[in-house]
Amino acid sequence: MMWVHRVFRLFLQAVLLIACLGVSGTGLGAGGSPAQLADATQRGDKEAVLSLLGQQVDINAAQGNGATALHWAVYLDDAETTALLLRAGADVNATNNYGVSPFALAASNGSAAIVAQLLAAGVDPNDPTHAVNAGETPLLLVARSGQVEAMQMLLDAGADIEARETWNGQSALMWAAAEGHVPVVDMLIQRGADIAAHSNSGATPLLFATRRGSLGAVQALLAAGADVDEQRPDGATSLLVAVINGHEDLVDVLLDAGADPNVEGGSTRLTVQGMRARPMPLEIRKLGYSEGDSEGVRRGNIFGRPLQAAVHVANWHISDQFISVNMDRLRVIKALLEHGADVNGRNTMEEPRWSGARYRRHMTGATAFMFAAKVADVEVMRLLLDYGADPTIYTEDNITPLMAAAGISWASNQERASEEQVLDAVKLMVEEQGADVTFVSDVGETAMHAAAYRGANSVVQYLFDQGAELDVVALDGRTPLRVADGVEYGNSFAAHPHTAELLRKLGAKEIECPAPCAAVISVEDLR
Repeated sequence: MMWVHRVFRLFLQAVLLIACLGVSGTGLGAGGSPAQLADATQRGDKEAVLSLLGQQVDINAAQGNGATALHWAVYLDDAETTALLLRAGADVNATNNYGVSPFALAASNGSAAIVAQLLAAGVDPNDPTHAVNAGETPLLLVARSGQVEAMQMLLDAGADIEARETWNGQSALMWAAAEGHVPVVDMLIQRGADIAAHSNSGATPLLFATRRGSLGAVQALLAAGADVDEQRPDGATSLLVAVINGHEDLVDVLLDAGADPNVEGGSTRLTVQGMRARPMPLEIRKLGYSEGDSEGVRRGNIFGRPLQAAVHVANWHISDQFISVNMDRLRVIKALLEHGADVNGRNTMEEPRWSGARYRRHMTGATAFMFAAKVADVEVMRLLLDYGADPTIYTEDNITPLMAAAGISWASNQERASEEQVLDAVKLMVEEQGADVTFVSDVGETAMHAAAYRGANSVVQYLFDQGAELDVVALDGRTPLRVADGVEYGNSFAAHPHTAELLRKLGAKEIECPAPCAAVISVEDLR
């Protein structure tokens, strides 16, 4: 996926260029136009620039978008032309129609040479007119660029090290950490940047560095005294973020630094993918998205503790664009267990119950073993049993690991276990752990219901052969046959005609499903 990210980055850069400076030909034209000096600078025509300066044209004449010659010289990182324009009296504080000054462009480029020129010309690094994109000061822009020399110049000139942009409330240290610019992180720490600062969403520099997967930035922040167990408002710690994003090396570093493997956290979008520092064009920013508004509250989770997350995330895929983690799950699980992770620790935070989805049978109260069963990961199930996992710990709804393995919370777009793997997990529970195939959950469902949700005929047959009942009626009125026939429950309960056929062949009865069987049923309706 790296090429996708590169293409996207190039796209954003192109949009930023258009937003900040405009495109070729946006001036008033060549022949005698007031903006001809800006036009020549944009073209990189130095002969024309020298000629026009000799004719004493208006050096600050702007193109239609407000860009002056100095804007273009700085943007193109042309230190020679920049020097010429400054000596000729170019306005260093001019802003284009988007509020972008030459100094902001120099900072965004991370150009130490041009930053030095503009500072020598009297630019105030803390002048708010040089802040762009929701108050990103030149120091913030340089932090994102990763250019140490330019950063040092700004700090020496008195730039506010704790300045925040207003959109996400991120500081220069957060930007540098989020981008993995270790030398800049080191410099900011040395200059006294607040390592415990929080963004609008409650993320610290350490959380940003962890989400990025920057080993050097994480180590620098920990060495400076960053709290390894600092939590976002949703409960997420750096250890949980490292696990969720598959940063194995960081898991080891954080555990060795004393991270608590039993802290439960959240799974908001920011935890998974949103803590990334990327320049956003004004057009996008104006859509109104705000970390603080949408991500800064404690809410339900599907990952729980780091141990549960390590089991779950390695087998859970919504889409490759959202999350697709490739990690040695066995190694990470062992590391967590050997550092004190509670093998039988349970989720306590309420998982979202999305209307119309199979996740109405949520995993609150689930252990890591339950998550392993849910994705039919027999290898992990056995590993956890070796470390003392209790297979008789159920969820708060009394969903058993057997039900989870059979498919009680299954969704076709998330888990990729084959039917053979599912059957192996079911057999492990029944034949080795003595699981009761007739057990009924608090909402009236059985393992047979679960197999019908998944449409796994081999599991249906196996459960039947083990004595499972065919006609248990759940609180919503549904039997396994009714489930296999397909139910009007959002768009995720597809029919499985082959499973319905098998159930009928085995003797399942046609039991009418009472109202509100055909409607979306809430948990409150079920109880």
